[in-house]
Amino acid sequence: MVTYFNDGTSAIAAPYVRLEAGNNAYVRFSETDAWSKSVEFLATSDQSPASSLRAGETVEIPVFVYTSTQQAQLTLSYTQSSTEAFPWSDIGASLKPSYVSGSAWTFALATLQSRFGTTWSSYLSRLRAVCPPRLIGSRMLLV
Repeated sequence: MVTYFNDGTSAIAAPYVRLEAGNNAYVRFSETDAWSKSVEFLATSDQSPASSLRAGETVEIPVFVYTSTQQAQLTLSYTQSSTEAFPWSDIGASLKPSYVSGSAWTFALATLQSRFGTTWSSYLSRLRAVCPPRLIGSRMLLV
């Protein structure tokens, strides 16, 4: 279970959260999802507006963990904004649908980059702005 909260006195922009599994471990959000070395999501509110986390709010998300040993090493990281470059070149190939040609995907990825920006801050700001509230509230997988 991942529990996140805002113990401040005002709402904050939904942080981007990444849960990574160490050696011999895998994670997923539901029993029907494929096992992965990481899961990523916006830590959003269950209330509107979903793109923020309200003051005093606590939310829990079930996470399934598989390990071939008795202990799993998990690393949790998050960001709300960063001027660091968004890793388009690292994730571009993994985002490409199998039915899209290489040249069409090159154009589509360039369009995504121009709309979402080149930094983590621009990506997260745009993501928060364009995602429908229920999709965000359902912990949309981001990458």
